[in-house]
Amino acid sequence: GFWARRAAADAAWEARERPTNADARDAMRKLVPRDVASMTVDRTMAFLGSRVGLADDDPRLRPLAARLLARKILWLVHADPAKTAKTHVADLRSRYAFHDLDAVPGSAAFAAPSRC
Repeated sequence: GFWARRAAADAAWEARERPTNADARDAMRKLVPRDVASMTVDRTMAFLGSRVGLADDDPRLRPLAARLLARKILWLVHADPAKTAKTHVADLRSRYAFHDLDAVPGSAAFAAPSRC
């Protein structure tokens, strides 16, 4: 029936997109600090500056650093999949909201719970 076709289509999409999502996750892991939850905007700017070759106080880094701190779903790129699996669905819909992510961060967030 419908649900069987839907499950098959979802599985096919996941298999087809797995390499792209894993590449996006790996790219985001280079930009999101492991200890981002305990960082300030200035420390995050310094981290990002070292990753992309800009000065720590470059004003272009401030909006990106603020976004990394605000968008907690991006923190999941370093999370343990077993811990992520125990996250309540309400938290995934609110605290770790994924809407308005661009393609690469969105793909990274999709791949984050797995170690594909």
